Amino acid sequence: MGITMETPEGLPLTTTLAEMGKANTNLRSDSFTSTSSGSSDEEAPAHKNAAQHADDGSLERSDSGSFDNSSNGNEDLPFFDSVDSKDDDSRDNGDEEEKDMLATTTLSGYLRLLMEDVVSYIMLLITNKPFRLFLVSYVFGHMGEWFTYIASISLMERMLGDDSENSRTSLGILVAIRLLPTVVLSPFGGVLADSYDRRKAMIILDLVGAFTPIFFILATFLEHSGLHPYYGVAMIYFATVSQECVCALYEPCRASMVPLLVTGDADLKKATTLTGVAWSAVAAFGSALGGFATSLFGARTCFCLDGVCYLLSAVLMWSVGGNWKVAPDVKYESVWLQIKGMTVDGGKYLSTSFFGGLVFFKATCALVTGATNVLNVSLSERDTDDSIWFISEMDTEQKLGILFSITGIGCILGPLVSDPLTNIEQPKALQLACVFGFVAVTLGCLGVGLFSPFWAVCVFSAVRSAGMGILWLDSQFLLQKFTAKEMLGRVAAVDDALATLSEALSSLLCGFLQDEFHLSAMAVSKCRLLWVLGLQYCGPYTTSPAEGQLRVTKMVARCHQRRAPMTLLD
Repeated sequence: MGITMETPEGLPLTTTLAEMGKANTNLRSDSFTSTSSGSSDEEAPAHKNAAQHADDGSLERSDSGSFDNSSNGNEDLPFFDSVDSKDDDSRDNGDEEEKDMLATTTLSGYLRLLMEDVVSYIMLLITNKPFRLFLVSYVFGHMGEWFTYIASISLMERMLGDDSENSRTSLGILVAIRLLPTVVLSPFGGVLADSYDRRKAMIILDLVGAFTPIFFILATFLEHSGLHPYYGVAMIYFATVSQECVCALYEPCRASMVPLLVTGDADLKKATTLTGVAWSAVAAFGSALGGFATSLFGARTCFCLDGVCYLLSAVLMWSVGGNWKVAPDVKYESVWLQIKGMTVDGGKYLSTSFFGGLVFFKATCALVTGATNVLNVSLSERDTDDSIWFISEMDTEQKLGILFSITGIGCILGPLVSDPLTNIEQPKALQLACVFGFVAVTLGCLGVGLFSPFWAVCVFSAVRSAGMGILWLDSQFLLQKFTAKEMLGRVAAVDDALATLSEALSSLLCGFLQDEFHLSAMAVSKCRLLWVLGLQYCGPYTTSPAEGQLRVTKMVARCHQRRAPMTLLD
């Protein structure tokens, strides 16, 4: 079973870091010149268009970032080349090239570009009210999920007891069932996002999600009911499935909403980066707060806070206003036929597009990083001889919150560090950044497996999560750039489902290895390095290191040159 890919011509496979920076600086200067001259309405600030079209939801992409591959309108646009139509000769002045290269290869030039990016992000938040409300709504909804996640893990550990032989397997099942609803329901979420008003769908799902913490609260009563602890564990499983079903339908709506809130590739990259940073910040601080709140106030309080966060998220999305439906009104004989027809259309769209293989980027990374949640619990329970006094005085819940927060901090720092060196107008730079992300993930797993002090585990966890953050965001940039907006919900659903399935399988395998083979967390972390090496030679479908990803790139290159369909299994 293969995926057919049709690609246009031209494909530079490699680029140096200096070339990435130089291309990025050229694009910045060109964009600034065009904007300041006021010669193009397409490069107007995104917030003006958002304010103008908020009532009818008719925001349109102002560039060629969305393609309809049914019409093959992108035949002359190289996949890894800039889609900018400016003549390259205008950028080849010797003095200007040298200045641009120095601006991105020297530390001062890099810091200057980084500060420019930070200022542009702040201006986007200040001037684009719909996106600002959307982002804050996302933060509240995601923060509640972290409170519940930390509290449910702590509650399950208490129910099963520290000496339970099956505690790690049970925890792996918790992580897996937290992820599997996404695999099953994401396609339906994609159809929901592409069929109806995305804002209204998100509001309804937030309101439904506000009731799911009730099942977690029931599990806390079962803990002290005198019944077998597995009744309480079963209730936690049921509550988790209920909540994650809502999240599985919500995520495609959220991911496909971002391109509608901004116009232009530049603002799309900023908005996607800010959304990723918001997720990471909530993972960093929300998980830490969840750990301390569980330790100080108990799991029941965290579950109640989750319900409040859902309600706040719904109120903020209601404040966005406007109509955000992108699909034309097409009548189907039944809902099932609508779901079936739109799902088949989405599959054909991906299988015939030249960028379809990008949906496997996150999945290959999740095969390695998916065991992190289970390993963090084991690492937080381990007694270490840390010389830092406050670490030795932390309890398990606090250490667990710290590890999850370190993961979030790494996911913040990774994209921020790589952002000045990449540009959404240069897909080849984004792909190379994904390769460096895989390298960072490998180094992080190696460090966690070799060094036992808790502070060292935190440092290498940050390195691993930084690479994961780079890969997650840059692969999402590529999908958003090339996918037509009316298909983005279904494409995002497939991308999310594959990554979630990989993460669930990795978590189950990690729990099984710890319980059945009595491997330590450090030993399992070393095993993940073997997974990385194995993925390198498993072919283009599941390749994670640099060589494997470039193998996919070369395959697409041959398809460019031949102008003929080619399957990934050829």
